[in-house]
Amino acid sequence: MTIAQDNQRQNAVGKLEELVENKLELKRPVFFIPGWTDESCVCWMTPYLKRGTCIKEWAPKVIKNFDLVNYVSFSTKESEGCKSFFDFGDILKEKIWERIGKKADFDLVGHSMGGLDAVAAITDEEDTLLNVNKLITVATPHRGSELGEIGPVFRKYPEHIASQCVNLDPDQPAIKVINKPDAREKLLTRVEKLYCLMGTRDQAVMRSARFNKAGIDPKLYEKKVEVLVMDGATHSQKYGITQDLRTILAVLRILFDIELEKPKYNYGYLYKKS
Repeated sequence: MTIAQDNQRQNAVGKLEELVENKLELKRPVFFIPGWTDESCVCWMTPYLKRGTCIKEWAPKVIKNFDLVNYVSFSTKESEGCKSFFDFGDILKEKIWERIGKKADFDLVGHSMGGLDAVAAITDEEDTLLNVNKLITVATPHRGSELGEIGPVFRKYPEHIASQCVNLDPDQPAIKVINKPDAREKLLTRVEKLYCLMGTRDQAVMRSARFNKAGIDPKLYEKKVEVLVMDGATHSQKYGITQDLRTILAVLRILFDIELEKPKYNYGYLYKKS
């Protein structure tokens, strides 16, 4: 961790404490979605480290109506029936509708593949989630992950887990389908705003966390997409982006419609290109 990164995290603590003092209300229910192999939603609910933190620890302190906060988990049986994020997207819709019905507006926050679960649900042809307001993807491989196809080669996974991993590869049909220009434009027309949060030390996703704007209306992209980079954040574990205080602060501010603060310095060549 650099001095600059440490200062950013310390500043985030101060800003979070200000939110604690003022306690605000959510305008809509929000659903936090876990990523690949995280069916129990550890990334949002349980600190990776003994002295760590997570969004679940801050929500009751900051949010007056924190009963609107929902943490999505998938059972082993549900996961075993999923070959890709498209299958998880179908289950996600049912879980949301079971909780709040089909008419209420809501927000979605997805880590890693969980962001793709949300995208798949929103762009579904048969049952659309037209009432999604904000979609926040955190370290989500919008363009796929190069580790998708090789992951199962280096580690033995159950068949369904391996399949989910392979389908994250950029050369696989699932990613290709969800990355078609018409699919990406459809997503942006069906959400009020898309936020892409990404870490500079995320070896699993890297620049793929930035939404692909190639082939879509530039004005639509500029209006609907906002990218926020967390310097030094990794995909998970010790410096994992979901449990980074800067991410927690940013997510809460987005949900409260508070303007985001963005560092002005450059994050490096990997993040300069769209």
